[in-house]
Amino acid sequence: HWIGKSLVLPDKDAIEIFKKEENVDPVKKAKKFDLYDEAGLEGMQLLYGNKYDFRVRLADVSGGGPELIDNRKYAAPSPEGFCDFRRTVQPQAVRLLNELPEKDDEYFTEDTLTMKRPLLGYPSVLFTGDYPNAIADLIADTANAIMEKRPVGLPDPNVEMVEVLVEVKALEMDMLLRYDTDSHESYAKLYITKRPFPPGDFNGDCVIPITYVDAPGLSFTDSQDLGTLGLVEGGDNIDDHADIVLPTSRDIRITLRPVVGNKAEYYAKNSNLPRKGKPISFRTRKASTDETKLLKELPDVDSIRGIWLQPDTDTYLKATLTEIFVENNSPVHTSSMMERLADAIDKTIEVEAKGMSLVGKQGCR
Repeated sequence: HWIGKSLVLPDKDAIEIFKKEENVDPVKKAKKFDLYDEAGLEGMQLLYGNKYDFRVRLADVSGGGPELIDNRKYAAPSPEGFCDFRRTVQPQAVRLLNELPEKDDEYFTEDTLTMKRPLLGYPSVLFTGDYPNAIADLIADTANAIMEKRPVGLPDPNVEMVEVLVEVKALEMDMLLRYDTDSHESYAKLYITKRPFPPGDFNGDCVIPITYVDAPGLSFTDSQDLGTLGLVEGGDNIDDHADIVLPTSRDIRITLRPVVGNKAEYYAKNSNLPRKGKPISFRTRKASTDETKLLKELPDVDSIRGIWLQPDTDTYLKATLTEIFVENNSPVHTSSMMERLADAIDKTIEVEAKGMSLVGKQGCR
């Protein structure tokens, strides 16, 4: 792929940015050739969203050949090549400044999310045209990248927002609410909202407060209205909030993805890959402050509140000393646990035990 550099000379900018002259690996080590300069590339800069015509001409090694202003001597069916130069690079994940849990059974406990735009590396960041001194900025970032153990790059200027997907953990193997999500687990989408990065300040922070509310009942209606979803009373659109609202007493999974701004004829055709970046997911949970409305009121009917099963009485310990040393072949009948459970329930609901199951007596449900 041509990136606007010489086709025969080493890329001096890449050598300096990635410090290839200092590489100890001889295969990856590279040197600059200062004896030669790139010719004909003065003022040439490839930019996303532009269209270019290319014409290839052969030149003699002695410097001869047709000039740029010379007309073609022979006609050709396609003397010039057309290129619609668009961005195909997917944004990386947002740079979350919070410390995420390292173990699967741990939860995110902070009350604010703070993040920066993802980084865009060389040479893609040059093609945006948003950094007048991109090469110098990339060289200056090399030391920080080595210290932070990350690739060299600058904040992606095309990323304007972060998408926040909020999902609620359902019961295990409950997949009925798993529509319109990429999840293969029992998580149900509650809502999706977006928050902007500071416009103009590519290195600015996006800060999203987290608000927890007690919500006894949730409605998974694919709505942006917090009242419809069951999070708050009355109508309140989540997109109008600076914070994100989460229900308590549930496992919540939050997924963050950078989203680029809309630009006509700027991104790859027939592909959504460059429009949304790579995701970051983590779980959070907070206990409720009021659980008085946790259970619904039931009608005035008989209900099972609880059964306390005490251990069977050991008749063997009550035997006489003579009976202990004399074999007793007569079996001692001891009711099974299921039979005892059926006897206890049968006082209010007519059931009987059959094996390891409880069934209603004939004529009862």
